[in-house]
Amino acid sequence: MSRKTESVNRQGSILLFQREASAYRLPLYEQLFRSLEVITCHSRERAGASLKDVGEKLTTPHERLSRFYFGKNPTNLVQNVLPVLLKYRPSIVITQVETLYMTHWLLRLLQPVFGYRMIAWSHGVINSEMHHPFVPGNGKVRLWIFRHVHAILVYSDARKKLVEKHLPPANTPVFTAWNSTDTNDLFSYRDSLRKEGVARVRERIGYTNKYNLLFISRLDRRKRLDILVEAFDKVLESGLDVALHVIGDGEMMPWLLEQAGKRKALLAHGRIEGTQAKGDHLFAADLSVMPGDVGLSIVDSFSFGTPFITLARTPDGPFHGPELDYLRPGKNGSIVDGGASELAEEIVDLLKAEPTLKQMSLEAERTAREGCSIERMMEGFEAAIKSVGPGGKTQYA
Repeated sequence: MSRKTESVNRQGSILLFQREASAYRLPLYEQLFRSLEVITCHSRERAGASLKDVGEKLTTPHERLSRFYFGKNPTNLVQNVLPVLLKYRPSIVITQVETLYMTHWLLRLLQPVFGYRMIAWSHGVINSEMHHPFVPGNGKVRLWIFRHVHAILVYSDARKKLVEKHLPPANTPVFTAWNSTDTNDLFSYRDSLRKEGVARVRERIGYTNKYNLLFISRLDRRKRLDILVEAFDKVLESGLDVALHVIGDGEMMPWLLEQAGKRKALLAHGRIEGTQAKGDHLFAADLSVMPGDVGLSIVDSFSFGTPFITLARTPDGPFHGPELDYLRPGKNGSIVDGGASELAEEIVDLLKAEPTLKQMSLEAERTAREGCSIERMMEGFEAAIKSVGPGGKTQYA
Protein backbone atom coordinates (compact mmCIF):
# COMPACT_ATOMS: atom_id res chain seq x y z
CA MET A 1 0.00 0.00 0.00
CA SER A 2 1.26 3.45 -0.86
CA ARG A 3 1.78 5.73 2.14
CA LYS A 4 -0.06 8.43 0.22
CA THR A 5 -3.23 6.43 0.71
CA GLU A 6 -3.40 7.82 4.24
CA SER A 7 -4.06 11.34 2.89
CA VAL A 8 -7.15 10.32 0.93
CA ASN A 9 -10.58 11.46 2.07
CA ARG A 10 -11.86 7.98 2.77
CA GLN A 11 -15.59 8.57 3.21
CA GLY A 12 -17.31 8.30 -0.19
CA SER A 13 -14.20 7.22 -2.08
CA ILE A 14 -14.22 5.56 -5.51
CA LEU A 15 -12.55 2.15 -5.61
CA LEU A 16 -11.38 0.32 -8.75
CA PHE A 17 -10.99 -3.46 -8.43
CA GLN A 18 -8.50 -5.24 -10.72
CA ARG A 19 -6.99 -8.71 -10.71
CA GLU A 20 -3.50 -7.27 -10.95
CA ALA A 21 -1.94 -3.87 -11.58
CA SER A 22 -0.16 -4.57 -14.87
CA ALA A 23 2.67 -2.33 -16.06
CA TYR A 24 0.84 -1.09 -19.14
CA ARG A 25 -2.09 0.08 -16.98
CA LEU A 26 -0.10 2.06 -14.39
CA PRO A 27 -0.44 5.42 -16.22
CA LEU A 28 -4.22 4.96 -16.30
CA TYR A 29 -4.43 4.13 -12.59
CA GLU A 30 -2.36 7.17 -11.70
CA GLN A 31 -4.42 9.46 -13.91
CA LEU A 32 -7.65 8.06 -12.44
CA PHE A 33 -6.49 9.06 -8.99
CA ARG A 34 -5.14 12.48 -9.98
CA SER A 35 -8.31 13.43 -11.88
CA LEU A 36 -11.04 11.56 -10.00
CA GLU A 37 -9.39 10.24 -6.79
CA VAL A 38 -10.02 6.64 -7.84
CA ILE A 39 -8.03 4.19 -5.71
CA THR A 40 -6.88 1.01 -7.46
CA CYS A 41 -7.27 -2.26 -5.53
CA HIS A 42 -5.23 -5.16 -6.92
CA SER A 43 -3.57 -8.45 -6.01
CA ARG A 44 -0.42 -10.39 -6.78
CA GLU A 45 -0.66 -12.48 -9.91
CA ARG A 46 -0.87 -16.24 -9.90
CA ALA A 47 2.46 -18.03 -10.19
CA GLY A 48 3.39 -18.40 -13.85
CA ALA A 49 0.90 -15.81 -15.15
CA SER A 50 2.09 -13.73 -18.12
CA LEU A 51 0.71 -10.49 -16.67
CA LYS A 52 2.58 -9.46 -13.55
CA ASP A 53 1.33 -7.28 -10.71
CA VAL A 54 3.63 -4.25 -10.39
CA GLY A 55 1.38 -2.13 -8.22
CA GLU A 56 4.29 -1.29 -5.94
CA LYS A 57 5.49 1.06 -8.73
CA LEU A 58 2.40 3.22 -8.45
CA THR A 59 3.12 6.72 -7.14
CA THR A 60 -0.54 7.29 -6.26
CA PRO A 61 -2.65 5.61 -3.53
CA HIS A 62 -3.50 1.96 -4.06
CA GLU A 63 -4.38 -1.14 -2.05
CA ARG A 64 -3.01 -4.66 -2.50
CA LEU A 65 -5.64 -7.25 -1.56
CA SER A 66 -5.15 -10.81 -0.38
CA ARG A 67 -6.61 -13.27 -2.88
CA PHE A 68 -7.42 -16.92 -3.58
CA TYR A 69 -7.05 -18.50 -7.02
CA PHE A 70 -9.03 -21.56 -8.04
CA GLY A 71 -9.13 -23.83 -11.07
CA LYS A 72 -6.48 -23.70 -13.79
CA ASN A 73 -7.30 -20.36 -15.37
CA PRO A 74 -5.02 -17.57 -14.05
CA THR A 75 -7.99 -15.16 -14.10
CA ASN A 76 -10.17 -17.21 -11.74
CA LEU A 77 -9.89 -15.66 -8.31
CA VAL A 78 -11.66 -13.99 -5.42
CA GLN A 79 -10.14 -11.10 -3.47
CA ASN A 80 -10.71 -10.07 0.14
CA VAL A 81 -12.61 -6.81 -0.42
CA LEU A 82 -14.08 -6.37 3.06
CA PRO A 83 -11.13 -4.50 4.65
CA VAL A 84 -11.05 -1.80 1.95
CA LEU A 85 -14.84 -1.47 1.93
CA LEU A 86 -14.79 -0.88 5.68
CA LYS A 87 -11.83 1.46 5.43
CA TYR A 88 -13.10 3.70 2.61
CA ARG A 89 -16.91 3.28 2.69
CA PRO A 90 -16.92 3.93 -1.09
CA SER A 91 -19.76 5.68 -2.88
CA ILE A 92 -18.80 4.03 -6.19
CA VAL A 93 -16.94 0.85 -7.09
CA ILE A 94 -15.64 0.04 -10.55
CA THR A 95 -14.97 -3.63 -11.18
CA GLN A 96 -13.81 -5.91 -13.92
CA VAL A 97 -16.57 -8.21 -15.09
CA GLU A 98 -15.74 -11.80 -15.98
CA THR A 99 -17.89 -14.75 -15.06
CA LEU A 100 -15.26 -16.36 -12.81
CA TYR A 101 -13.77 -13.14 -11.46
CA MET A 102 -15.52 -13.83 -8.19
CA THR A 103 -14.61 -10.45 -6.70
CA HIS A 104 -17.38 -8.93 -8.81
CA TRP A 105 -19.94 -11.33 -7.33
CA LEU A 106 -18.72 -10.59 -3.81
CA LEU A 107 -19.00 -6.84 -4.44
CA ARG A 108 -22.52 -7.32 -5.75
CA LEU A 109 -23.46 -9.36 -2.68
CA LEU A 110 -22.16 -6.63 -0.37
CA GLN A 111 -23.67 -3.72 -2.33
CA PRO A 112 -26.93 -3.54 -0.32
CA VAL A 113 -24.88 -3.41 2.91
CA PHE A 114 -22.55 -0.57 1.86
CA GLY A 115 -24.87 1.18 -0.58
CA TYR A 116 -22.27 1.97 -3.24
CA ARG A 117 -23.07 2.25 -6.94
CA MET A 118 -21.44 -0.27 -9.28
CA ILE A 119 -19.80 0.34 -12.64
CA ALA A 120 -18.90 -2.73 -14.71
CA TRP A 121 -15.69 -2.43 -16.78
CA SER A 122 -15.61 -5.04 -19.50
CA HIS A 123 -15.02 -5.92 -23.15
CA GLY A 124 -18.82 -5.95 -23.27
CA VAL A 125 -18.88 -8.78 -25.79
CA ILE A 126 -16.30 -11.56 -25.62
CA ASN A 127 -13.98 -11.45 -28.63
CA SER A 128 -14.98 -14.93 -29.79
CA GLU A 129 -18.69 -14.03 -29.68
CA MET A 130 -18.69 -10.92 -31.86
CA HIS A 131 -20.68 -12.69 -34.58
CA HIS A 132 -23.19 -14.05 -32.04
CA PRO A 133 -23.19 -11.81 -28.93
CA PHE A 134 -24.44 -13.05 -25.56
CA VAL A 135 -24.86 -16.69 -26.50
CA PRO A 136 -26.48 -18.99 -23.91
CA GLY A 137 -24.30 -19.77 -20.94
CA ASN A 138 -21.49 -17.34 -20.19
CA GLY A 139 -22.93 -14.69 -22.51
CA LYS A 140 -26.32 -14.70 -20.81
CA VAL A 141 -24.67 -14.42 -17.40
CA ARG A 142 -22.74 -11.32 -18.52
CA LEU A 143 -25.90 -9.80 -19.96
CA TRP A 144 -27.66 -10.35 -16.64
CA ILE A 145 -24.76 -8.61 -14.88
CA PHE A 146 -25.01 -5.63 -17.22
CA ARG A 147 -28.71 -5.29 -16.45
CA HIS A 148 -27.99 -5.11 -12.73
CA VAL A 149 -25.26 -2.49 -12.42
CA HIS A 150 -25.50 1.29 -12.53
CA ALA A 151 -23.24 1.87 -15.56
CA ILE A 152 -21.09 -0.06 -18.02
CA LEU A 153 -17.68 0.80 -19.45
CA VAL A 154 -16.54 -0.90 -22.68
CA TYR A 155 -13.50 -0.43 -24.92
CA SER A 156 -14.98 0.74 -28.24
CA ASP A 157 -18.10 2.25 -29.77
CA ALA A 158 -18.78 -0.97 -31.69
CA ARG A 159 -18.92 -2.91 -28.42
CA LYS A 160 -21.05 -0.16 -26.88
CA LYS A 161 -23.64 -0.49 -29.67
CA LEU A 162 -23.76 -4.28 -29.34
CA VAL A 163 -24.32 -4.11 -25.58
CA GLU A 164 -26.99 -1.42 -25.93
CA LYS A 165 -28.75 -3.48 -28.59
CA HIS A 166 -29.18 -6.36 -26.15
CA LEU A 167 -30.22 -4.30 -23.13
CA PRO A 168 -33.85 -3.30 -22.48
CA PRO A 169 -34.77 0.29 -23.38
CA ALA A 170 -33.82 2.84 -20.71
CA ASN A 171 -31.68 0.24 -18.93
CA THR A 172 -28.07 0.58 -17.78
CA PRO A 173 -26.18 3.41 -19.52
CA VAL A 174 -23.10 2.32 -21.52
CA PHE A 175 -19.94 4.41 -22.01
CA THR A 176 -16.82 3.97 -24.13
CA ALA A 177 -13.36 4.15 -22.58
CA TRP A 178 -11.28 3.67 -25.73
CA ASN A 179 -8.59 1.15 -24.83
CA SER A 180 -5.10 2.56 -25.04
CA THR A 181 -1.68 2.67 -23.48
CA ASP A 182 0.10 5.87 -22.51
CA THR A 183 1.16 7.11 -25.94
CA ASN A 184 2.87 10.34 -24.86
CA ASP A 185 6.23 8.63 -24.35
CA LEU A 186 5.81 6.84 -27.69
CA PHE A 187 5.17 10.10 -29.53
CA SER A 188 8.15 11.75 -27.87
CA TYR A 189 10.53 8.96 -28.85
CA ARG A 190 9.12 8.76 -32.36
CA ASP A 191 9.81 12.46 -32.84
CA SER A 192 13.43 11.91 -31.80
CA LEU A 193 13.75 9.01 -34.26
CA ARG A 194 12.39 11.18 -37.03
CA LYS A 195 15.36 13.52 -36.54
CA GLU A 196 17.69 10.54 -36.81
CA GLY A 197 16.00 9.27 -39.95
CA VAL A 198 14.75 5.85 -41.04
CA ALA A 199 17.95 4.89 -42.85
CA ARG A 200 20.16 5.53 -39.82
CA VAL A 201 17.78 3.78 -37.43
CA ARG A 202 17.74 0.73 -39.69
CA GLU A 203 21.51 0.71 -39.85
CA ARG A 204 21.79 1.06 -36.09
CA ILE A 205 19.50 -1.92 -35.33
CA GLY A 206 20.84 -4.11 -38.13
CA TYR A 207 18.11 -3.96 -40.76
CA THR A 208 19.74 -4.70 -44.14
CA ASN A 209 16.78 -5.40 -46.43
CA LYS A 210 14.94 -2.79 -48.51
CA TYR A 211 11.56 -3.75 -47.05
CA ASN A 212 10.86 -4.86 -43.50
CA LEU A 213 7.80 -6.53 -41.99
CA LEU A 214 7.28 -6.63 -38.23
CA PHE A 215 5.37 -8.98 -35.95
CA ILE A 216 5.50 -7.86 -32.32
CA SER A 217 3.50 -9.75 -29.68
CA ARG A 218 3.55 -12.65 -27.28
CA LEU A 219 4.12 -15.77 -29.36
CA ASP A 220 0.74 -17.35 -28.65
CA ARG A 221 -0.97 -19.68 -31.10
CA ARG A 222 -3.95 -17.33 -31.33
CA LYS A 223 -1.71 -14.70 -32.95
CA ARG A 224 -1.37 -17.05 -35.96
CA LEU A 225 2.33 -16.61 -36.57
CA ASP A 226 2.11 -19.81 -38.62
CA ILE A 227 -0.08 -18.06 -41.18
CA LEU A 228 2.32 -15.12 -41.32
CA VAL A 229 5.35 -17.35 -42.00
CA GLU A 230 3.41 -19.15 -44.74
CA ALA A 231 2.45 -15.79 -46.23
CA PHE A 232 6.05 -14.59 -45.94
CA ASP A 233 7.25 -17.48 -48.08
CA LYS A 234 4.84 -16.32 -50.79
CA VAL A 235 6.04 -12.72 -50.41
CA LEU A 236 9.63 -13.91 -50.96
CA GLU A 237 8.50 -15.58 -54.19
CA SER A 238 7.63 -12.12 -55.54
CA GLY A 239 11.34 -11.29 -55.68
CA LEU A 240 11.13 -8.38 -53.23
CA ASP A 241 14.12 -7.74 -50.96
CA VAL A 242 12.17 -8.17 -47.74
CA ALA A 243 12.71 -9.43 -44.19
CA LEU A 244 10.28 -10.51 -41.50
CA HIS A 245 11.26 -9.46 -37.97
CA VAL A 246 9.52 -11.25 -35.09
CA ILE A 247 9.70 -9.73 -31.61
CA GLY A 248 8.31 -11.64 -28.65
CA ASP A 249 8.52 -14.85 -26.70
CA GLY A 250 6.08 -17.59 -25.78
CA GLU A 251 4.87 -21.05 -26.65
CA MET A 252 5.61 -20.66 -30.38
CA MET A 253 9.29 -19.76 -29.89
CA PRO A 254 10.73 -23.28 -30.49
CA TRP A 255 8.72 -23.53 -33.71
CA LEU A 256 9.78 -20.02 -34.76
CA LEU A 257 13.48 -20.77 -34.21
CA GLU A 258 13.12 -23.88 -36.35
CA GLN A 259 11.49 -21.87 -39.14
CA ALA A 260 14.07 -19.08 -38.87
CA GLY A 261 16.82 -21.64 -39.30
CA LYS A 262 15.38 -22.45 -42.72
CA ARG A 263 14.95 -18.84 -43.87
CA LYS A 264 17.71 -16.23 -43.82
CA ALA A 265 15.20 -13.37 -44.08
CA LEU A 266 13.14 -14.52 -41.08
CA LEU A 267 14.68 -13.00 -37.97
CA ALA A 268 13.62 -13.98 -34.43
CA HIS A 269 14.68 -11.16 -32.09
CA GLY A 270 13.13 -12.65 -28.96
CA ARG A 271 11.55 -10.60 -26.23
CA ILE A 272 12.42 -6.89 -26.23
CA GLU A 273 11.51 -4.58 -23.37
CA GLY A 274 11.22 -0.81 -23.24
CA THR A 275 9.70 1.95 -25.30
CA GLN A 276 12.93 2.82 -27.10
CA ALA A 277 13.95 -0.72 -28.04
CA LYS A 278 10.50 -1.57 -29.41
CA GLY A 279 10.14 1.88 -30.93
CA ASP A 280 13.29 1.45 -33.02
CA HIS A 281 11.79 -1.60 -34.73
CA LEU A 282 8.35 -0.04 -35.18
CA PHE A 283 9.86 3.10 -36.70
CA ALA A 284 12.11 1.08 -39.01
CA ALA A 285 9.40 -1.29 -40.26
CA ASP A 286 7.29 -0.71 -43.36
CA LEU A 287 4.32 -2.73 -42.07
CA SER A 288 3.16 -4.39 -38.87
CA VAL A 289 1.47 -7.70 -39.62
CA MET A 290 -0.68 -9.66 -37.16
CA PRO A 291 -2.82 -12.36 -38.82
CA GLY A 292 -4.37 -13.45 -35.53
CA ASP A 293 -6.02 -11.74 -32.57
CA VAL A 294 -5.34 -8.00 -32.60
CA GLY A 295 -4.87 -6.18 -29.31
CA LEU A 296 -3.03 -3.12 -28.04
CA SER A 297 -0.05 -3.73 -30.33
CA ILE A 298 -1.97 -1.78 -32.97
CA VAL A 299 -1.71 1.32 -30.75
CA ASP A 300 2.07 0.95 -30.56
CA SER A 301 2.30 0.52 -34.33
CA PHE A 302 0.19 3.56 -35.13
CA SER A 303 2.10 5.66 -32.59
CA PHE A 304 5.20 5.17 -34.72
CA GLY A 305 3.35 5.68 -38.00
CA THR A 306 3.48 2.01 -39.00
CA PRO A 307 0.44 0.74 -40.98
CA PHE A 308 -1.15 -2.45 -39.66
CA ILE A 309 -2.40 -5.54 -41.52
CA THR A 310 -4.51 -8.38 -40.17
CA LEU A 311 -7.01 -11.00 -41.30
CA ALA A 312 -10.75 -10.43 -41.15
CA ARG A 313 -12.69 -11.63 -38.13
CA THR A 314 -14.69 -14.83 -38.70
CA PRO A 315 -16.78 -17.07 -36.39
CA ASP A 316 -13.78 -19.44 -36.30
CA GLY A 317 -11.17 -16.76 -35.69
CA PRO A 318 -9.24 -14.61 -35.54
CA PHE A 319 -10.96 -13.22 -32.46
CA HIS A 320 -9.86 -9.60 -32.49
CA GLY A 321 -10.02 -7.32 -29.50
CA PRO A 322 -11.86 -3.99 -29.51
CA GLU A 323 -8.63 -2.26 -30.54
CA LEU A 324 -9.35 -3.42 -34.11
CA ASP A 325 -11.77 -0.49 -34.29
CA TYR A 326 -8.77 1.83 -34.65
CA LEU A 327 -8.01 0.24 -38.03
CA ARG A 328 -9.62 1.89 -41.06
CA PRO A 329 -9.04 -0.38 -44.09
CA GLY A 330 -7.41 1.43 -46.96
CA LYS A 331 -6.53 4.39 -44.72
CA ASN A 332 -4.13 3.28 -41.98
CA GLY A 333 -3.90 -0.42 -42.76
CA SER A 334 -5.71 -3.42 -44.20
CA ILE A 335 -8.11 -6.14 -43.10
CA VAL A 336 -7.70 -9.08 -45.46
CA ASP A 337 -10.37 -11.64 -46.27
CA GLY A 338 -8.89 -15.10 -46.63
CA GLY A 339 -5.67 -16.71 -45.49
CA ALA A 340 -1.94 -16.79 -46.20
CA SER A 341 -2.21 -16.33 -49.98
CA GLU A 342 -4.46 -13.30 -49.74
CA LEU A 343 -2.33 -11.84 -46.94
CA ALA A 344 0.83 -12.23 -49.03
CA GLU A 345 -0.82 -10.58 -52.02
CA GLU A 346 -1.85 -7.56 -49.93
CA ILE A 347 1.64 -7.21 -48.45
CA VAL A 348 3.29 -7.31 -51.87
CA ASP A 349 0.81 -4.81 -53.32
CA LEU A 350 1.42 -2.35 -50.49
CA LEU A 351 5.20 -2.65 -50.54
CA LYS A 352 5.21 -1.98 -54.29
CA ALA A 353 2.88 1.02 -53.92
CA GLU A 354 5.21 3.27 -51.94
CA PRO A 355 3.09 6.47 -52.26
CA THR A 356 0.09 4.56 -50.85
CA LEU A 357 2.21 3.13 -48.05
CA LYS A 358 3.54 6.58 -47.17
CA GLN A 359 0.01 7.99 -46.98
CA MET A 360 -1.06 5.05 -44.80
CA SER A 361 1.84 5.84 -42.48
CA LEU A 362 0.64 9.41 -42.10
CA GLU A 363 -2.91 8.21 -41.40
CA ALA A 364 -1.67 5.68 -38.85
CA GLU A 365 0.16 8.44 -37.00
CA ARG A 366 -2.91 10.69 -37.18
CA THR A 367 -5.08 7.90 -35.75
CA ALA A 368 -2.75 7.56 -32.77
CA ARG A 369 -2.49 11.31 -32.25
CA GLU A 370 -6.24 11.90 -32.34
CA GLY A 371 -7.64 8.69 -30.89
CA CYS A 372 -5.14 6.72 -28.81
CA SER A 373 -4.40 8.19 -25.40
CA ILE A 374 -5.00 7.80 -21.70
CA GLU A 375 -6.73 11.19 -21.83
CA ARG A 376 -9.35 9.89 -24.27
CA MET A 377 -9.77 6.72 -22.22
CA MET A 378 -10.34 8.89 -19.15
CA GLU A 379 -13.30 10.59 -20.84
CA GLY A 380 -15.26 7.35 -20.61
CA PHE A 381 -14.49 6.89 -16.93
CA GLU A 382 -15.43 10.48 -16.16
CA ALA A 383 -18.76 10.15 -17.99
CA ALA A 384 -19.63 6.85 -16.29
CA ILE A 385 -18.77 8.16 -12.82
CA LYS A 386 -20.75 11.34 -13.44
CA SER A 387 -23.77 9.31 -14.54
CA VAL A 388 -23.97 7.39 -11.25
CA GLY A 389 -23.02 10.28 -8.97
CA PRO A 390 -25.39 12.84 -7.43
CA GLY A 391 -27.96 13.83 -10.03
CA GLY A 392 -26.90 11.05 -12.36
CA LYS A 393 -28.77 7.95 -13.48
CA THR A 394 -28.80 5.51 -10.55
CA GLN A 395 -31.03 2.67 -11.71
CA TYR A 396 -30.20 -0.61 -10.04
CA ALA A 397 -32.42 -3.66 -10.41
